[in-house]
Amino acid sequence: MRARGLPRPLRKRIRRYYNTFWARGVYFSESDIVGELSFNIRRELAHFMNEDIIRNVPFFRDANDLFIDELLTFLKAEVCLPDDYIIREGDTGYACVVLYRFR
Repeated sequence: MRARGLPRPLRKRIRRYYNTFWARGVYFSESDIVGELSFNIRRELAHFMNEDIIRNVPFFRDANDLFIDELLTFLKAEVCLPDDYIIREGDTGYACVVLYRFR
């Protein structure tokens, strides 16, 4: 990172980001592995891993199962650091964001 001339604060944030992954025990790209699975297995996995998160969002609580299944296939987890901005005033929205805190 230093060879690319990245500013020190940015280098520290990048290291912190990867340390967050490693602290959760993630040492590989889950999306690469999941991407190799068949569509039906990906859908079943997404349902198992994330249905409770989506069902706890009041907007989706009463949604039918077919809609939830479809929504879960598009869900993408993103790790944010404590000082990260998720969205700033004036930004164009590109996603529906559901905040979930891992412990």
